[in-house]
Amino acid sequence: MIVKKCIRNALRERYPTAVLPKIKVGHGGTLDMHAEGVLAVGIGKATKFLPYYLKGNKTYKATGILGYETDTLDVHGNRIKEGAWEHVTDSDFDEAVQSMNGTYDQIPPMYSSKKYQGMSLRDYARKKLPVDIKSCRVTIHNISRIKSEKQPLPHFTLVVTSSGGTYVRSLIRDIAYKLNTYGTMETLVRIAKCDLSVSDSLNVESLDYDTIIKNIRHPNIL
Repeated sequence: MIVKKCIRNALRERYPTAVLPKIKVGHGGTLDMHAEGVLAVGIGKATKFLPYYLKGNKTYKATGILGYETDTLDVHGNRIKEGAWEHVTDSDFDEAVQSMNGTYDQIPPMYSSKKYQGMSLRDYARKKLPVDIKSCRVTIHNISRIKSEKQPLPHFTLVVTSSGGTYVRSLIRDIAYKLNTYGTMETLVRIAKCDLSVSDSLNVESLDYDTIIKNIRHPNIL
């Protein structure tokens, strides 16, 4: 992962291998390839706290579009399904969105880091190997739509707080299915992860030793 590599390189610049032979760096949950936002990173002994962030709740801001679905469930994939969306009213859409609150069995995207028999689903997809994708129980703690006259349907913006293991790409697909159409995610930003928010985050391009040391914090777990 780029972030882990950047952190290791920054620490190596200050402490050579002879002084700091091995730097343990881990993360508390990956982001989608084209997503932005909060990523919890642990260094050294702090990596033992990362399972808390893997399982913890997270909040996303996502944009999407109705009318088609891709193989990756985002706009970077190939269109595989298309359907009319014009029958969907604002009230229909809002009702479908609110119906997703609670717990349900979600099928993860084929292009994802979800593991099956030791290999990610993404690798199965790239190698065109058959796989029986199992659904996963996820919880949507809160979901709302941000309405704007400048963004009428088929485009929309959602804010979602969910349990660990939830895929917003799949959530958008499932909302669209409730409306007898298809849906695809356009953008995704993780704005919060457990006790971390996007305002706490550092830009990966600005990571250097002094910045890393200055922003180390103890996880607020207890």
